[in-house]
Amino acid sequence: MNIYYGIQYNTHTYDSYTFSHSVNVAVLSILLGKSLNYDKLKLQKLGTGSILHDIGKTLLPEKILSKKKELTEKEYKLVKKHPRLGYDYLENNDISPVAKNPILYHHERIDGSGYPKGITIDEMHDFTKIVAITDVFDALTSDRVYRKRWPTFKTINYLMSHTNNKFDLKMVKNFVRNLTIYPNGTQVKLSNGEKGIVKEQNPNYPTRPIIRIIENSEGEETSREIDLLNNLNIIIEKVF
Repeated sequence: MNIYYGIQYNTHTYDSYTFSHSVNVAVLSILLGKSLNYDKLKLQKLGTGSILHDIGKTLLPEKILSKKKELTEKEYKLVKKHPRLGYDYLENNDISPVAKNPILYHHERIDGSGYPKGITIDEMHDFTKIVAITDVFDALTSDRVYRKRWPTFKTINYLMSHTNNKFDLKMVKNFVRNLTIYPNGTQVKLSNGEKGIVKEQNPNYPTRPIIRIIENSEGEETSREIDLLNNLNIIIEKVF
């Protein structure tokens, strides 16, 4: 069976979330790889590993993946086996060992707190560092059976706040730099109490757009612009 047909058949017919998540992670990973100037062959290997990273979940009971309540300790231990299950499932397929790396290690963290082996940053391939980030980003920004999606800015803050213990700083910076966290037209509330609309992006600084203020901190209508890149003491506090 063609491996790409296999991933589509196995995940799409088994669990629609796993299928869409796998595709999203592949797209995000390739975009990050391009920002790191990967050549075509390297991008192909990264794309293969990232789209197959969760194939081990197709070997788990569907009722566990779709469970709306908190998993029991036994169920969680079973879910944590999916990286090894997926890696072993593809053992006899003609896939580059480099591409298989994130399948086994995408839940590893740079401080050794991940699984299945508890490896640290020095032992992690760059593909693993990438998929660790894109996997978490897409999972948190997607609706799940047990929780609602997180807004993009909250997810980015989570990734940035864990660059010292969970995720590689260089990879997170490159990832964030290529995201539009607050698309033009987004209504926001600033930490100074003012409300406005995102007017324009500052390249390479997605958390610091230019805002058209429409309401001051007293609730009065106004019209002016503020560039958050030049006002670092002010942050976006809420998105409407």
